[in-house]
Amino acid sequence: MGLEFVLAAVLAVPSTRLPEECKAPVFAGRSSPEEPSADIYGKAGAWFEDQGNLKCALAAYIEAVRLDPRSAQGHYNLGEAYMRARQLPAAGAEFRLALQYKPDFAAAHNALGSALMDLGQTAGAESEFREALKLDPRLATALGNLAIIRANAGDSEGAEKLFREAIQNDPNYAQGHLNLGLLLARQQKLHEAEIEIDQARKLAPKDAGALAAAGRVKARLGQSAEGVALLRQAVALAPQSATVHLDLGMVLADSYDLAGALTECSEAVRLAPGSALAHLNRGRVLLDLGRNAEAKPDLESASRLAPQMPEPFYFLALIEKQADNQARAVALLRTVVKLQPRNAGAWFLLGQSLQAESKNEAAIAAWKQAVEIEPENSRALFNLARAVKETDPGESARLMARYSEVQKTRNIVDQAGTLGNDALAAGKAHDWPEAIGQFHKAIDLCGHCPLNPDLHKKLGLTYCQMGDLDNGEKELRLAQELKPADPDIERALGRIAAVRAKQSASRPEPRKAN
Repeated sequence: MGLEFVLAAVLAVPSTRLPEECKAPVFAGRSSPEEPSADIYGKAGAWFEDQGNLKCALAAYIEAVRLDPRSAQGHYNLGEAYMRARQLPAAGAEFRLALQYKPDFAAAHNALGSALMDLGQTAGAESEFREALKLDPRLATALGNLAIIRANAGDSEGAEKLFREAIQNDPNYAQGHLNLGLLLARQQKLHEAEIEIDQARKLAPKDAGALAAAGRVKARLGQSAEGVALLRQAVALAPQSATVHLDLGMVLADSYDLAGALTECSEAVRLAPGSALAHLNRGRVLLDLGRNAEAKPDLESASRLAPQMPEPFYFLALIEKQADNQARAVALLRTVVKLQPRNAGAWFLLGQSLQAESKNEAAIAAWKQAVEIEPENSRALFNLARAVKETDPGESARLMARYSEVQKTRNIVDQAGTLGNDALAAGKAHDWPEAIGQFHKAIDLCGHCPLNPDLHKKLGLTYCQMGDLDNGEKELRLAQELKPADPDIERALGRIAAVRAKQSASRPEPRKAN
C-alpha cells in the first residue's frame, strides 16, 4: 500500500477522529472503500512527523492505539511523539502500556528511562536503562543514557567509558558522539572533543545542537570565525532556541563583537524570559559596553530567577561600586562570598568597599581571606601591606616582600612564556635546533615557575617529532612527575612504547651458536 493511499484512507473517511486541520487539502477528493486500520493511522502518524506536524502525528497515533489498544508498538510510537511534544507524564504512561503488552521490549524500557530522567527521577531511569541493556546489551542509546546519568553524578571516567562503548556498538550514533564531545570539552580535552563533535555533525548535518556544540569548541580552540559561522548555522536551523542564540552571543562577545553579542542575548531573553542565564549574559554584555543602567535590570532579574547563582550579585556589586554606592556593594559582595566562599576576587573587592566605608578591620579581614585563597593575589597583598603598616610594620614589610616576589615571578613567567612560544614557532617551521635551544633557555629561566611542567612536556613532544625518542621520553617523564594526570603526556608515552615494541618485534633474532 503506497503512502499516499494510506494517508488518503485516513483523511477521506468521514468517521475519522482527526482534527479538521489535519485533513490536508492535498488529499481532498480521495476515497477508500475500507475503514482505516490501526496500521494505517500509525503510518499516517509517521508521515505527519516527517512533515514536522507533531499535532497531527499525535492525533493519528492516538487513533491507532484506540483501534488496537493492545499494540505495544502503537503505544511506543505514541509515547515517542509525546516525548517530542515534551508531554513527559503522558509519554511515560504510553511506554508503560507498551511494556505491559510486551515486557521484553528493550527500546520501550530505554524510552521510559528517558522520560523518567527528564522528569528528574534518576533512580527509576537508571533501572529502566539497565533493564533495556539486559534485553539488548548492545543498545547504544541505553548505554548513552546511562553515561549521561554517570556524567551528571560527577563520574566523568565512567561516563566516557559508556559513551565510547555506545559508539563502538553503533558508530552512526550521532547523539553519542555529540555527548562524548561535550563531556571531553567539559574536561578541557578540546582537541578530542572537536573530533567527536565533528563526527556528530557529519552524521547529523542538520542537528542544531551539534552545530552549536562544534561552534563553542572551535571558539575555545581559538578558531573564532569558524565557531561563529557554525553557530549562525545553528541559529538558522533553530531560530526559536534561546540556548543557541545565547551560545552565539557568548562567542561573539569573546570575539569582541559586543554589538552582535547584545543582539543575540536580547533575542535569547525574548525567547526565554524566565532564563536566568539569558538575563545574566545580556547584563554582562551591557556592562562591558559601559551601559550599567541598562545592565542592572537584567542582572537583578537573573538574581531573582537563580538566587543561588553568585555571578549576578557579583556584577551588580561592580555596578554599585562604580557608582560609589559602597554600602550596597558590600551587601552584594557578602552574598557572593557566602555563595562562593573561595572567590578571591570577590573578597578583594569586598575589602576595597569596606575600606571606602572606613571599616578598616573588616577590610583587612577580607583581604586576608583573599590572600589565603590565592597566595599570589598581588592586589590583595599590596592593599593588605598598606592597611597594616601602622599597626604591624613587620607584617607590612613581610607582605610587601611577598608582593615584590610575586611580581618578579610573574615577570619571569612572562619571559619564559615568550621563549616557549618562540620555540613552538621554530618547531612548526621544523627548525629543530632552534626549537630545542629556545625550550632549554625557557626552562633555565623558569626554574620552578608555574610553566615548568608544560615546558618540559612541549620539549619532550618536540624531541619526539624530530625522532629523538630517548630525549623525548626523558623530558616527558620529568613533565609527568610534575603533572601526573596530563592525558597528552600519557598518550605520547604510550606511542613511544608502541614504536619501541614494533621496532623490537621487527629485529631479527640473534643466531644461536652451533
